[in-house]
Amino acid sequence: MALDGERDLWWVKTNEKVYGPYTGAQMSRFIIEGRVAGTTKVSTKPDGEWNEARYCRAFRAALHEGRTTFHVNKAERRSEAAQANMLIWSDIITGAGRRVETELRTLGLVAEVTPGLFMLRTHKTAGAVRNAISQALGTGDKVLVIDASRDRLAWFNLGPETDARIREVWNAPLPETLQTA
Repeated sequence: MALDGERDLWWVKTNEKVYGPYTGAQMSRFIIEGRVAGTTKVSTKPDGEWNEARYCRAFRAALHEGRTTFHVNKAERRSEAAQANMLIWSDIITGAGRRVETELRTLGLVAEVTPGLFMLRTHKTAGAVRNAISQALGTGDKVLVIDASRDRLAWFNLGPETDARIREVWNAPLPETLQTA
Protein backbone atom coordinates (compact mmCIF):
# COMPACT_ATOMS: atom_id res chain seq x y z
CA MET A 1 0.00 0.00 0.00
CA ALA A 2 1.48 3.36 -0.99
CA LEU A 3 0.03 6.05 1.20
CA ASP A 4 0.33 9.64 0.09
CA GLY A 5 -2.00 11.75 2.22
CA GLU A 6 -0.33 14.72 3.89
CA ARG A 7 -3.71 15.40 5.54
CA ASP A 8 -3.83 11.92 7.06
CA LEU A 9 -3.07 11.23 10.66
CA TRP A 10 -0.32 8.67 11.21
CA TRP A 11 0.56 6.11 13.83
CA VAL A 12 3.99 4.57 14.40
CA LYS A 13 4.62 1.04 15.67
CA THR A 14 7.94 0.45 17.42
CA ASN A 15 8.79 -2.55 19.58
CA GLU A 16 5.13 -3.63 19.40
CA LYS A 17 4.04 -0.25 20.87
CA VAL A 18 1.82 2.12 18.91
CA TYR A 19 2.33 5.90 19.09
CA GLY A 20 0.29 8.67 17.53
CA PRO A 21 -1.63 10.20 16.00
CA TYR A 22 0.82 12.48 14.18
CA THR A 23 0.32 14.75 11.19
CA GLY A 24 2.25 14.22 7.98
CA ALA A 25 4.38 17.27 8.81
CA GLN A 26 5.23 15.84 12.23
CA MET A 27 6.14 12.51 10.67
CA SER A 28 8.43 14.22 8.17
CA ARG A 29 10.20 16.02 11.05
CA PHE A 30 10.52 12.72 12.93
CA ILE A 31 12.18 11.20 9.85
CA ILE A 32 14.63 14.07 9.51
CA GLU A 33 15.36 13.93 13.27
CA GLY A 34 16.04 10.19 12.99
CA ARG A 35 13.06 9.19 15.11
CA VAL A 36 11.40 7.39 12.18
CA ALA A 37 13.45 5.32 9.70
CA GLY A 38 12.51 3.86 6.34
CA THR A 39 11.90 0.50 8.00
CA THR A 40 9.70 1.93 10.78
CA LYS A 41 6.15 0.57 10.64
CA VAL A 42 3.53 3.29 10.00
CA SER A 43 -0.20 3.35 9.38
CA THR A 44 -3.09 5.75 8.96
CA LYS A 45 -5.03 3.54 11.36
CA PRO A 46 -4.08 3.03 15.00
CA ASP A 47 -4.77 -0.69 14.79
CA GLY A 48 -3.71 -1.88 11.43
CA GLU A 49 -2.32 -2.12 7.94
CA TRP A 50 1.28 -1.47 8.99
CA ASN A 51 3.77 -0.64 6.26
CA GLU A 52 7.36 0.48 6.29
CA ALA A 53 7.65 4.27 5.97
CA ARG A 54 9.80 3.92 2.83
CA TYR A 55 6.76 2.55 0.97
CA CYS A 56 4.64 5.64 1.71
CA ARG A 57 4.81 8.36 -0.94
CA ALA A 58 4.16 10.98 1.73
CA PHE A 59 7.56 10.27 3.31
CA ARG A 60 9.85 9.63 0.33
CA ALA A 61 11.23 13.18 0.22
CA ALA A 62 11.74 13.33 3.99
CA LEU A 63 13.44 9.91 3.98
CA HIS A 64 15.80 11.05 1.22
CA GLU A 65 16.49 14.34 3.02
CA GLY A 66 16.98 12.49 6.31
CA ARG A 67 19.54 10.14 4.75
CA THR A 68 21.36 13.06 3.16
CA THR A 69 21.35 15.00 6.44
CA PHE A 70 22.54 11.94 8.35
CA HIS A 71 25.46 11.28 6.01
CA VAL A 72 26.48 14.85 5.29
CA ASN A 73 26.03 16.63 8.62
CA LYS A 74 29.60 16.57 9.95
CA ALA A 75 28.87 19.38 12.42
CA GLU A 76 26.32 17.15 14.18
CA ARG A 77 28.86 14.32 14.44
CA ARG A 78 31.44 16.75 15.87
CA SER A 79 28.92 18.10 18.38
CA GLU A 80 28.29 14.54 19.59
CA ALA A 81 32.01 14.24 20.41
CA ALA A 82 31.92 17.34 22.65
CA GLN A 83 30.84 16.99 26.26
CA ALA A 84 27.44 18.38 27.18
CA ASN A 85 25.31 18.96 30.26
CA MET A 86 21.69 17.89 29.94
CA LEU A 87 18.55 17.90 32.03
CA ILE A 88 16.19 15.00 31.47
CA TRP A 89 12.62 15.22 32.73
CA SER A 90 10.58 12.04 32.72
CA ASP A 91 7.00 11.17 33.55
CA ILE A 92 7.07 7.39 33.98
CA ILE A 93 3.69 5.78 34.60
CA THR A 94 4.54 2.20 33.58
CA GLY A 95 7.20 1.22 36.09
CA ALA A 96 10.02 1.73 33.57
CA GLY A 97 11.87 4.17 35.85
CA ARG A 98 14.69 1.75 36.70
CA ARG A 99 15.23 0.90 33.02
CA VAL A 100 15.39 4.62 32.14
CA GLU A 101 17.89 5.30 34.91
CA THR A 102 20.00 2.31 33.84
CA GLU A 103 19.98 3.57 30.24
CA LEU A 104 21.02 7.05 31.39
CA ARG A 105 23.98 5.58 33.27
CA THR A 106 25.22 3.97 30.04
CA LEU A 107 25.27 7.43 28.42
CA GLY A 108 27.43 9.29 30.96
CA LEU A 109 27.53 10.68 34.48
CA VAL A 110 24.06 10.95 36.06
CA ALA A 111 22.61 12.65 39.11
CA GLU A 112 18.93 12.50 40.05
CA VAL A 113 17.99 16.08 41.00
CA THR A 114 14.43 15.23 42.10
CA PRO A 115 12.24 12.24 41.27
CA GLY A 116 11.91 12.17 37.48
CA LEU A 117 14.49 14.92 36.87
CA PHE A 118 18.05 13.92 36.03
CA MET A 119 21.24 15.76 35.18
CA LEU A 120 23.46 14.02 32.63
CA ARG A 121 27.02 14.76 31.50
CA THR A 122 27.55 13.00 28.17
CA HIS A 123 29.13 13.08 24.72
CA LYS A 124 25.77 12.30 23.08
CA THR A 125 23.36 14.73 21.44
CA ALA A 126 19.90 15.45 22.87
CA GLY A 127 18.35 13.40 20.06
CA ALA A 128 20.63 10.43 20.74
CA VAL A 129 19.80 10.58 24.46
CA ARG A 130 16.06 10.76 23.71
CA ASN A 131 16.32 7.82 21.29
CA ALA A 132 18.24 5.70 23.81
CA ILE A 133 15.80 6.47 26.63
CA SER A 134 12.73 5.90 24.45
CA GLN A 135 13.72 2.24 24.03
CA ALA A 136 13.25 1.75 27.79
CA LEU A 137 9.89 3.55 28.02
CA GLY A 138 6.47 2.00 28.26
CA THR A 139 3.29 3.17 26.57
CA GLY A 140 2.28 6.56 27.98
CA ASP A 141 5.71 7.38 29.47
CA LYS A 142 7.09 10.82 28.54
CA VAL A 143 10.58 12.32 28.31
CA LEU A 144 12.00 15.78 27.65
CA VAL A 145 15.76 16.21 27.09
CA ILE A 146 17.28 19.69 27.41
CA ASP A 147 20.86 20.07 26.18
CA ALA A 148 22.03 23.08 28.21
CA SER A 149 25.47 23.11 26.58
CA ARG A 150 24.36 23.13 22.94
CA ASP A 151 20.95 24.85 23.22
CA ARG A 152 19.06 21.82 21.91
CA LEU A 153 15.83 20.13 22.89
CA ALA A 154 14.39 16.66 22.22
CA TRP A 155 11.27 14.95 23.54
CA PHE A 156 9.27 11.78 23.28
CA ASN A 157 5.56 11.03 23.57
CA LEU A 158 4.41 14.45 24.79
CA GLY A 159 1.54 14.54 22.28
CA PRO A 160 0.76 16.68 19.24
CA GLU A 161 -0.52 19.70 21.16
CA THR A 162 2.56 19.89 23.38
CA ASP A 163 4.77 19.29 20.34
CA ALA A 164 3.17 22.30 18.63
CA ARG A 165 3.51 24.53 21.72
CA ILE A 166 7.18 23.65 22.16
CA ARG A 167 7.94 24.39 18.50
CA GLU A 168 6.14 27.75 18.77
CA VAL A 169 8.44 28.89 21.59
CA TRP A 170 11.80 27.15 21.17
CA ASN A 171 14.19 29.45 19.27
CA ALA A 172 11.39 31.88 18.38
CA PRO A 173 12.44 35.52 18.34
CA LEU A 174 11.37 37.49 21.38
CA PRO A 175 9.08 40.50 20.86
CA GLU A 176 10.97 43.80 20.95
CA THR A 177 9.32 44.73 24.25
CA LEU A 178 10.94 41.70 25.94
CA GLN A 179 14.32 42.12 24.22
CA THR A 180 14.95 45.48 25.83
CA ALA A 181 13.65 44.57 29.29
